[in-house]
Amino acid sequence: MPAILDQILYQKRKWIEEKKKSFSFSELEKLLASAPCLRDAYAYILKEVDGEIPIIAEIKKKSPSLGEIVSELNISKWAEGYEKAGARAISVLCD
Repeated sequence: MPAILDQILYQKRKWIEEKKKSFSFSELEKLLASAPCLRDAYAYILKEVDGEIPIIAEIKKKSPSLGEIVSELNISKWAEGYEKAGARAISVLCD
């Protein structure tokens, strides 16, 4: 695994451990119980439609190895464009 990914994983694990200290499991259960139901994205992505290739589009402002890719990123605009182009799902890189 490249060193940059090791660093990202280390930082994310550290962040998760800190969040566990400040956010109880019962609070998480309450939030999940009141969350809206989601559609089965996996089944939607794999659904067979004649003449279509299931595409998962990606939105990311930065790359761990390349740095900034897009200086001004309007996620809503990109998502709408991907939807119009037929993407079945969108992956958004947050870290």
